[in-house]
Amino acid sequence: MDEEKITTDDEPKQDDENPVSTNPEDLEIPDEKPSDLEEDSEKVKEELEEDLKTFKEFSHKNVIINHFKGSINAPFTSSGNVSIGADDFQLFEVQSEELTRINAVYEADVSYDHMTQLLQQHHALYIHHSQHIGKYTTGLALLHNLVQNIYQIYPSITTKELIDVSFNQDTGYIIDNFDTGSMNQLDEFSLKIILQKLKETNSYLIITQNTGQISNNSLEHLAVFAQGPRDMIKVVENHIFLQDLLPKQLLKMTEILELDEFKEFLATSNIRVRDVETVTEKLSAVINGEATFDDVFHSFKQNVQKRIQDWFQHQDDFNLITFKIALAVFNEQSYELVSEAAKHLRSHLIGDGSNSLLSPFKYNKEKLLAEIQAEEFEAAINTHHGITKTRHIKFKNPDNVEAVLYHVWNNYPDEHQAIFNWIKEVADGDSLSVNERLAEAVAYMCQSEADFYFLRGELIEPWAKSDNLNYRLTAGLILSYLSFYKEHIAQIGKLVHSWAKNKNFNLKWTAAVAYGSPIGINLLHQALLDLKDIYTYNDKRFIRDVTYNSLEFLFQYGNEEDIYFKNLIYLNEWWIEHKKNEFDVLDSLHIFVSFMESLDSKMITNISKNKELIRCSITKLTEQAIIRGKTRKRMLNVLEKWFRLVDEEPEIKGYIEYFFLVLLVESDLPIEEYLISIFDRVITSSKQKHAIAIAKNILN
Repeated sequence: MDEEKITTDDEPKQDDENPVSTNPEDLEIPDEKPSDLEEDSEKVKEELEEDLKTFKEFSHKNVIINHFKGSINAPFTSSGNVSIGADDFQLFEVQSEELTRINAVYEADVSYDHMTQLLQQHHALYIHHSQHIGKYTTGLALLHNLVQNIYQIYPSITTKELIDVSFNQDTGYIIDNFDTGSMNQLDEFSLKIILQKLKETNSYLIITQNTGQISNNSLEHLAVFAQGPRDMIKVVENHIFLQDLLPKQLLKMTEILELDEFKEFLATSNIRVRDVETVTEKLSAVINGEATFDDVFHSFKQNVQKRIQDWFQHQDDFNLITFKIALAVFNEQSYELVSEAAKHLRSHLIGDGSNSLLSPFKYNKEKLLAEIQAEEFEAAINTHHGITKTRHIKFKNPDNVEAVLYHVWNNYPDEHQAIFNWIKEVADGDSLSVNERLAEAVAYMCQSEADFYFLRGELIEPWAKSDNLNYRLTAGLILSYLSFYKEHIAQIGKLVHSWAKNKNFNLKWTAAVAYGSPIGINLLHQALLDLKDIYTYNDKRFIRDVTYNSLEFLFQYGNEEDIYFKNLIYLNEWWIEHKKNEFDVLDSLHIFVSFMESLDSKMITNISKNKELIRCSITKLTEQAIIRGKTRKRMLNVLEKWFRLVDEEPEIKGYIEYFFLVLLVESDLPIEEYLISIFDRVITSSKQKHAIAIAKNILN
């Protein structure tokens, strides 16, 4: 049925004597008296009045606002991801704030001048290095010197999709950690087509990969081996002074940076760009009084990895070795849990019966913890009886956790299978906290591409299809932790997408969980499409609840990153696509209303300032929710909450008024009486002067 013909219980009656006009020509924005509104708010009001006049003209001419999903040249692509004809391809505009930050902290790569020359000559560049030394940042800096608009292309784009891209004029593009498979398929003919299109549009493309060797000879003439910043000391300084420091803190930080011993440390140590933030955090702890410089500098000087390597080489007590490995996996858990895990690890490493050769009485707990540089601490845990205090153990130096895991995994490849068998045994189907530590440890160890595929077959997929809920959650957690390593994003995206399309219920469920994590943030376009398919595929409430939670997570991330509010536009498309199926329409509207109910004042402020979002989707979904009895009451409560917020956040007064006016102008559905009832309640029962002013303006 068409949405205009939907009948509902509790439908409003039209006032024949005083009908409310929805004709754009009949709606005027009343002049606003300055009263006590600040000058900035008045400027916002003037801007919105002009926008509304333009909007009225568009509505009068029956110009329909383009949907968010479209070609690269479609309207409303100033932020977020844009489909360019391929469902699994996405493109993000690099925000001006990120470029500003890069300009503030970036120090040129040693090969920067050569990179610039190649990029200007060929309009494309391939930057590679096996370490994290700032390839992506260098790429953005290079592009920003040539163009104003820069887009990041999803790394699993295929060669065919890349050839089909219609590049914008005078625009920069970057593919960070390009998928190896797609990279190897980029032959000379394909590359020639891409380069020609880039030159015709005066646009530029940069590709980066975490590899020391060039795997595709077709790119050899475009390739530069990155060498890292020319001045690492300057990089550290830039990151430090980017912080909002008080005068005393700034003076203290300057004194530290001028110390000869600190300068010598930076000049002689093997610090990579990825390590700079860690150095900055530790120095910030000093100026904030949370640590002394001597302690921090001591941690700088000691090579944790070298110390751990020496310990393993000179340690022949298998009890200590296995206990230390178990603690690296289960750091900050109970002594009993770590001890039991260590026993299981010994059995997997040396076989059945060998445990009898080890004396269980050689070390008491105090001596054992001293030998592996660990300590006890008091922890609070949730139990059936409430919060209970208990004793857990941890490494004295938290850096030991990663150092031990790195050493064991990279120096004993023959034991990988035994370690995986051990992990599968100690994984707890009843304890998510235990499995969360396992997931984080496994993700840290398995950072290479070969490790990823080994891990996928041994743990991730078997757990993803398990009937045990905690194992499925753990599979999602492993992928979530792995997604922090950019080189895995393309493979993770393909894997989770395949689960979403699989008929297996458990795999679909795990895919829905995985998308409600940083995976969904990195793959927003794919995540929204797959979550919608999962939600509508099966009417089991169990899977729908999980899907909704993931959608809500992506939506609420918009509080920090505005582009993630864009999933409201997908909900708008959802009801348009399925408007003849009232069941599916209600699904999308229930999710929408639940999103709106979850907003705090900060999020309402952010979302109300997004005029594109209001025009493209919020008003559409709002009117649909109002005309349906099953969602009306909740939706009207949300609107009244928004309306009353203006006295708490006066700066959004103009935006809220704009939202309600656009809602009235755009809607052809019988919603006016419901809105007027909100205005009347505000006027008669509220002492909030800004809310009353808006209500009177609209009613007049």
